[in-house]
Amino acid sequence: MKAICSVIIPCYNQAHFAREALESLRAQTFHDWEAIVVDDASVSGDVAAVVAQVDDPRLRVIRHPVNRGLSAARNTGFTDARADLVL
Repeated sequence: MKAICSVIIPCYNQAHFAREALESLRAQTFHDWEAIVVDDASVSGDVAAVVAQVDDPRLRVIRHPVNRGLSAARNTGFTDARADLVL
């Protein structure tokens, strides 16, 4: 079943904050969501490893091969979103 909303989380060299953001999202009372974490070619931290540790099937990671900036990271997530509503 398709989620009602997609949450886009751009991340560049901030893997140490990713877990806190994802746990906050998971703690919400609304549960019908998916989250797309876009790693914008981080050179420090392992965003994919953090997402894997959270271990939630509603989470996905997309990694840019080169840093493209915040807007491009958001657009990548938006393009990959499966829900009708995007945050």
